Amino acid sequence: MKKHFVLLFTLVFALAFSVKGQSASLMIPDDLEGEPGLTVLVPVYLTNTVPFCNIDLYIGFDSNVLTFQGIVDSQLPGNTFANTLPGSDSEILINWFALEGQTLDGLLLYVQFMYHGGETDINFLTELIEIIDCTPAGNDISFTVANGFIGPVPPIPLSNWAIFLGLGLIVGLVVLRMTKVI
Repeated sequence: MKKHFVLLFTLVFALAFSVKGQSASLMIPDDLEGEPGLTVLVPVYLTNTVPFCNIDLYIGFDSNVLTFQGIVDSQLPGNTFANTLPGSDSEILINWFALEGQTLDGLLLYVQFMYHGGETDINFLTELIEIIDCTPAGNDISFTVANGFIGPVPPIPLSNWAIFLGLGLIVGLVVLRMTKVI
């Protein structure tokens, strides 16, 4: 009986330690590009999660470069809420909760912005973020972050323009020759 108790205690302790030791990862790509005046979708990834019942994500950005419009394609069931923080147009809160736990390993959702031009970091505000497990105590799940960045679509290099013009000239000459104009 004593051996069973020790074995059970060891198993419970190991399981609790392994769940506590896991760390979720939040990531926004750091190579995003946009065209001024157009909408951009910024993917937010959540990986390596244990079952969670609540998530509060806070994201900051330069409001001269981006204007928050909403979220799309949330991979979580039910409702995911998002809005700018009161008194701020450069910080948003994304909230989701449920009674049954969810796990996720990939795309969480897209944040939709209007891109005005320029460059900005898109940062997780880690001091405010909470990912809560489904235990009665509602324990925090630890996490790491990889912040994002967006800038303008780079112009086509001059050497590419020369190739396009050269090909256009050749095609034009071939067409003219076929129609016996030259």
